[in-house]
Parts: sequence; structure tokens; C-alpha cells
Amino acid sequence: LGENLEVLALTEHRLAVAQSDDDKFEIFCDAMVLAEAYGEDKPEALVYATRALFLAPWHDEVERELLRLAESTNALAEASQTLDTIIKTREGLTDNEEWPVRMRVSLGKLLLDHLDAAGRAFDSFEKAYADAPELRDAATGLLRSAAARNRFPVVIDVLIRWQSETGAL
Repeated sequence: LGENLEVLALTEHRLAVAQSDDDKFEIFCDAMVLAEAYGEDKPEALVYATRALFLAPWHDEVERELLRLAESTNALAEASQTLDTIIKTREGLTDNEEWPVRMRVSLGKLLLDHLDAAGRAFDSFEKAYADAPELRDAATGLLRSAAARNRFPVVIDVLIRWQSETGAL
């Protein structure tokens, strides 16, 4: 226990000498685990998850950890802002271009299911669906958020498009 907390205490020093973003990402992930498991400090673990995700948004396992930690610390509104900011500032700057759709779907679910923000959820799902109409979660999220906002023409369009492209409803 003591050794793990000592490693956690050295996190910022380790980051200062890290040679690459990959090294920094690993340090953030280690610190996230250590803060929660040994320091019993979920808010601190959430900070490290946030920093790791900003650095490497294509790592969906870190995104899931961030959302789990945000829920357990009642920081879902902050998590929604984090995801939104990452999308706005990092999209197009990475080699992996699949993560923005996945993150928009996660953001939309968070907004619609936990934060009662159907309008923002609609915007997130609409962009995810525009970029990946074959993705079931994007389509169902757009349907749910459009229905919540009484945007029934969108619901009909999505249902018709989904049925014509997949043959299923």
C-alpha cells in the first residue's frame, strides 16, 4: 500500500521526465488506478482519467473509466463537458478518426439518460449518425433524443433510412 501511494505521489515528477505522449498516457492511467485502488480517492482518479483521455481520446477503455468515475463522484455534468471539449479540440488532430463518433454517442447517452439535456443529446447523436449512419447506437440515440424533443420528422427519416439500409427496424 505505502509503495503504491509513493508512486502516486511521484506522478507529476514522472510526467515531467516522460519522453513521449505514450509515456504520459501510461503514467496517467497508472495514477488513475493507484488513486482509486490505493488512495481511495475517486475524484483524483477522475482527474487522471480526464488527463489521459485528452491525450489519447481513441482509448475507449479510459472513456468508460472516466464515465464510471464521474458517476460514482456525482460529476456527470463535468464529464459531459470533458467529452464535449475533447471532441471539439482533438477531432481531426489524431490518426484514429473513429473515436469522435463513439465519444459523441457516449456524450449523447450521458446527456439524455442522466442530465436531462435532450437538446444537447440530439446535437451529439445527430452528428454521430451523420458520420456513421450504420452504427446502431447512433441511430437509436438520435431516435430517442428526437422523440424527446418532438422532432418527429427526424424520427421518421431515421426509421426509413435505417430500414432501407439494414432491412431491419
